[in-house]
Amino acid sequence: MPILQRFLHATALSILTVCACLLIGCATATDDSDIPWGRPESWEGSPSIPGFNRGD
Repeated sequence: MPILQRFLHATALSILTVCACLLIGCATATDDSDIPWGRPESWEGSPSIPGFNRGD
């Protein structure tokens, strides 16, 4: 295999790999979730360590 052809194959493969990696991580969820962990629990707003009150 000539060196130029090998270089072109490697370059094309590299470009395709970079494009695939960039496109894979771009998905975002647009709707709000009904999953229970989307809401804070009742105990999450109360301070458990003295001196860490939000109003202090």
